[in-house]
Amino acid sequence: MSEPPSVESTVSTERSTADQTLRIAIVDRLDLTRDCIAYAVATLDFSQSVEVHKFAASDDLLASPTCFSTVLYHLHDVSLDIPGLQRLAGSDAPVIVLSPDAGTEIIRVAFDCGIKGYIPTRDAQLKLLLSVLPFINAGGQYIPTSVLSKTELKDRNMHGLTDRETLVLTMLAKGKQNKVIAYEMNVSESTVKVHIRNVLQKMRVKNRTEAVSMFLAMPKPIQSVEQAA
Repeated sequence: MSEPPSVESTVSTERSTADQTLRIAIVDRLDLTRDCIAYAVATLDFSQSVEVHKFAASDDLLASPTCFSTVLYHLHDVSLDIPGLQRLAGSDAPVIVLSPDAGTEIIRVAFDCGIKGYIPTRDAQLKLLLSVLPFINAGGQYIPTSVLSKTELKDRNMHGLTDRETLVLTMLAKGKQNKVIAYEMNVSESTVKVHIRNVLQKMRVKNRTEAVSMFLAMPKPIQSVEQAA
């Protein structure tokens, strides 16, 4: 059995020219999980070269002169490092938080800080992170399904949609791809397509873009953290 490749401070996989390199930063105070995440991310099949940079603290990353494409911030405690998160989110790179805290309010606070993704680590598997990372790197946003179901779906019955159809529409509005929706709902992509077709028919629109536009124009039942204070 062959030995796995060693994971140094920077892991790179070369598939194209250097000026197209994706630079992914991992902030994790524990060596073991930091190395494991770095090793897994380095195996992703991106269409360009990939560098994975590892840091023990957010301040170490912020002191780096490197411009990163995406930042993975792994929190092992349930408390949220808001100052550090705000500093990271203030950079150009989208930030994905990995945290054991799946509380709705904590997740909303994290998004108010400017992050682009939040993965509760108690129930999530590594393959979810590997699916979400390319999606967010391409400009998407990932919000846990549990949070969507507790907030934007509450007391809403738009155009006679079922709960499942409303959930699919909500995730479409967050920019999620069919395969991500299918994974989160634990259904096949064909089932997701059926839900989308039903949504379009019930909302009397031609495509998913029109459905999302109509959804976003509707009053939201949940206030932001600042408004609720």
